[in-house]
Amino acid sequence: MKHFNALFIFGFLFISLAHGNAEKTKNIQIEITSYLGDKQVFQQGDELKFLLSLDRDAYLYVLYQTADNQLIQLIPNSNRQDNFFKADIFIEVPAESAAYQFIVSPPFGDETVYGFALDTPLSLEGKLLSNGLKRLDVSLDEIKQRVKKTAVQYYGWSYFSLTTRKASEP
Repeated sequence: MKHFNALFIFGFLFISLAHGNAEKTKNIQIEITSYLGDKQVFQQGDELKFLLSLDRDAYLYVLYQTADNQLIQLIPNSNRQDNFFKADIFIEVPAESAAYQFIVSPPFGDETVYGFALDTPLSLEGKLLSNGLKRLDVSLDEIKQRVKKTAVQYYGWSYFSLTTRKASEP
């Protein structure tokens, strides 16, 4: 009987330790596209809209990196603070009811939309802008590290690249 008890206790401890040290997995899939599809060139004056979707329920953070490398947090923002989204729905950014629009303007060049998703809320520091968005004070590498560290079990990220340029003359 002593052998059975010792084996039971060892097995219980092994299972508890293995479960407590379960590795976080990067398996939230995020799809990002625009109304023109992937890898498009946008002209000065064009309105930008993006569609995102998740394959699991998650807290979503949408960031826009401008041609001059500023990081702007689009979701959440002061007008849309709830950033928990259900899986398999399309999330329009900006939403029709948003207090801001994306109109292509200088500086022009390569720009990127990033989507970060995780199973728990995250806080990113930055300066609140007049349109309700936030200019972030942290780097992309720091954000990736925070996402990994903050996630309880699941996280993921994705990006969408685009180019903006001055309107062509007729």
